[in-house]
Amino acid sequence: MKRYLYNTLRGAALALVAASVASCGGDREIPPMIIPTAPDGMEATTTIAEIKEKYFDSANRNYTVQDPIGTLEDGTDMIIKCRVISSDATGNIFKTVYFADETGAIPFAINAYDLYESYQFGQEFFINLTGLYAGAYGYLVQIGGSNGATSSPARLEEDVMAEHAYGNGLGNPSAVDTLTVDLATLKAATLGTPNWFKYTAQLVRVNNVRFADAGVATLASQSTNTSRTILDAEGNSIVLYTSGYSDEDIYSLICPEGYGDIVGILSYYTNTWQLVILNLDGLIGFTPVDHLPTSGEPEGSGTLEDPYNVTRCLELLNTNTYTSDKVYIKGIISSINDLDYTNYGNATYFISDTGKGFDALEVYRGYSLNGEKFTKADEIQVGDEVVIYGQLTIYNSTQEVNQGSSIISINGKTSL
Repeated sequence: MKRYLYNTLRGAALALVAASVASCGGDREIPPMIIPTAPDGMEATTTIAEIKEKYFDSANRNYTVQDPIGTLEDGTDMIIKCRVISSDATGNIFKTVYFADETGAIPFAINAYDLYESYQFGQEFFINLTGLYAGAYGYLVQIGGSNGATSSPARLEEDVMAEHAYGNGLGNPSAVDTLTVDLATLKAATLGTPNWFKYTAQLVRVNNVRFADAGVATLASQSTNTSRTILDAEGNSIVLYTSGYSDEDIYSLICPEGYGDIVGILSYYTNTWQLVILNLDGLIGFTPVDHLPTSGEPEGSGTLEDPYNVTRCLELLNTNTYTSDKVYIKGIISSINDLDYTNYGNATYFISDTGKGFDALEVYRGYSLNGEKFTKADEIQVGDEVVIYGQLTIYNSTQEVNQGSSIISINGKTSL
């Protein structure tokens, strides 16, 4: 896997050579490539693990520490020596670069596009953290600029990041280690535990997994970020998070069938592990699918005795014939985006008639049985059949069950 992003780096190198040729008149001698070199004597004075543990706050999901990162007790700047382990070349990672050293990995929020050109996959950097800001988004510790105490760090302007980051050589994919991890280990790596610190923001490989939505849904919809559930043979799950603003060959890919391996950045949002592939090379050994199935028949009248099925709900939303009245809806949970059992007690998840991602309906920030708050991470799971009571709506072009819905039953049970 150390050659995982070879093609990405090769493309960047070829573009650089082509630009050099053009600037020299085609047949003229190509000037030597300038290889960045860190200042003599620069060395690491801290580690990524130390930074993550120092600025982690289990009491807040989104925050920016109001004081900038300072110095060591002797006045020495806080410097990490690290390598780039991500690429935004396909657009599936947005305005972020992930760096790793031997102790861990951490994202930097940067207000720029095409960061892979300046921060090449596998390229070594010394980064002076002194004067930058630490914080978190959905508990994931990251580095950025000054922002409000209850907001994640602001994106660093490109020139500010450049003032703190010193490249030391060109991209070197062979120097990047991809950690292998299984879903059972991640399930046990809860917020703030040693393995949580170890795996967050790392480039990882998860072996022998399958898509819950195989053959029935694309990785995402255009202009819509989407979560797809990945399962192992024991039923452990993780979310594959894909940007609807990535290259079309990524977001429009139909979830492949069979078991395979996935390589991507292991992110974390609130209480959910998320995998983010850098490009389609990150899907290994699966069987491609070339077309989606057709929809089922709309059924139900929206009552408790005769709830709508999901196809009926989508028909009402597509034809703008839904009302503001609350209705009963029956479906199978196909994916869970966010289940917050520690703060607000609500969940955002998708239901469909088949339990797959095809023709699924979003349930936005709904509550558990009888409208009570969720109190456990596994209170609902992919594959559960639920009847919910809520209001159909369209919010900013998203078809959904409005915030505040209640679950009436889970797999036929009306209590936990």
